[in-house]
Amino acid sequence: MEDFGQPDEVQITSIAATSDKDNTHLPTIWSKLTTDHGPLAPLTDQDCLMVANAANQDLLGAALLRPCGGSAANLFLSLNTAPHVSATTILLGQRATQAAASRGIRLIQCVPPPGQELAKLEPAGFRQLTTMLTLVWQPVDDSDCRVTAIQLQPCLRSEQDQYATMLQETFEGACDFPELNQFQTAREVISEVPAAGCFWIRQHDAAIGTLLMRHAQSDNQLELVYVGILPKLRARGWGTSAVQAALRACYERNPAAHVVVGVDIRNEPAMRMYTCLGFVEVCARPVYGLEVPANG
Repeated sequence: MEDFGQPDEVQITSIAATSDKDNTHLPTIWSKLTTDHGPLAPLTDQDCLMVANAANQDLLGAALLRPCGGSAANLFLSLNTAPHVSATTILLGQRATQAAASRGIRLIQCVPPPGQELAKLEPAGFRQLTTMLTLVWQPVDDSDCRVTAIQLQPCLRSEQDQYATMLQETFEGACDFPELNQFQTAREVISEVPAAGCFWIRQHDAAIGTLLMRHAQSDNQLELVYVGILPKLRARGWGTSAVQAALRACYERNPAAHVVVGVDIRNEPAMRMYTCLGFVEVCARPVYGLEVPANG
């Protein structure tokens, strides 16, 4: 365990996945993070887990910096309602920035758990980029699953190069979190989704876009990660039809399943589409970001 040598009232340390895997405090810290953020993949050597303790060793908070492909990373931050919350937030944000710089990460994004105010991250260089809306679709019966002329075809291993090329093309003019585009390539986005969740969007046997899905917090919850239509074919309703096809496939596989999607509040066309398809907003959370200087 590395000690960063902070002021007496707040001490920041890091926990390594390999050398500190038997740390007695790790289960408590991990429980806190997963309670606030939902299930997280196990800690790896690519992650940076930072812990804030008071002088008496009480847990004040924790931050997990996790690369999400390319030169971008997610920051999962959990704070206790305890003394020194401002100092804890700022110090964890600063340490995350230093850790990101040492790993070649250029953009950190942070979505706070419900009920936690992260405006105190601003002294550490973070700013609010946008608001992310979480929408949920859950069918009552199969009448909620419309038949469309669009087909979703799984991407074969031999097609991965062509798939990545088309996915990259669909990023052009994208309205959802455009700040990420310069920090993530299509291949890096694909790496975050199981191979079985990558689909071609086809119309009359011609590929016109890409759709990515994955399991979320349970087998009954699927996340619609991305839907993209080639720029020259937009504004024809193909995106809506592709989502309809995905919803029908989900229902046929598991009628109890529900689908979640995160949407940038600035993406008004997507909001209109999902609302028309029966998605309901369940929460809105600010998205904070920081472009990491090369020298940290």
